[in-house]
Amino acid sequence: MMACCRGCPALELLQITGNDKVKGRIGGPALEELKATPALAPNLKELVLYDQNSYAKNFEKALKGLSKERKTLAIKTGDSLGDGMADNMIAAMTGGAMTNTWVGGKLIKIDVDGGIFGSGGLDMYDYGGFGNGFF
Repeated sequence: MMACCRGCPALELLQITGNDKVKGRIGGPALEELKATPALAPNLKELVLYDQNSYAKNFEKALKGLSKERKTLAIKTGDSLGDGMADNMIAAMTGGAMTNTWVGGKLIKIDVDGGIFGSGGLDMYDYGGFGNGFF
């Protein structure tokens, strides 16, 4: 994550996921470094961290701290829908995966990612179709 932030100063969206069987390893130290160094990825508007080991030491505290420091950064956390097309289709029909969105140090939205085009990705409702995002 930090290599992307250092090497891509114009970065606006960064999505890093584990999967439903093996959690990712983004942790508090990376979030703390991003918080402490505003020059890293200064244009970052959305950070999606699905399937991370959110129980890791300091993850939630660091997430809240980063969100407070970078008031315009939306941070999405949650779990992915599965590792295959069938998982995504079933999840989309049954409600998808729960996600949380943090802005300004506060949890502002608890939502469902319908996952039509993969968790965290743009779904049809992002383009103005299908009403609330479900078929």
